[in-house]
Amino acid sequence: MKYEDWEDEATIISKYYSEVETLLKNVTGASKVIIFDHTIRRGEKEGEETPDTPESRKPVSRVHVDQTPMSGRRRVERHASSPAEAERLLRAED
Repeated sequence: MKYEDWEDEATIISKYYSEVETLLKNVTGASKVIIFDHTIRRGEKEGEETPDTPESRKPVSRVHVDQTPMSGRRRVERHASSPAEAERLLRAED
């Protein structure tokens, strides 16, 4: 993607999601990747103070994970194509 593409949500979803899906499948051997959302974090411009809101997320200084084991399970249940698929994917976790 080009730098300018990161300003357009539709381009991020249509282009970057497929690039990440392909990368994750190639690196991990996964047969399926479900990307459910994303966060773009941007620093403030010189002389500008922007509140840290879900629409305007600031960079973080540490590595972190936004999902707990339980919330991860709920994400699978919410985003899998069917309850049967969610059950199959969660069973593979064990």
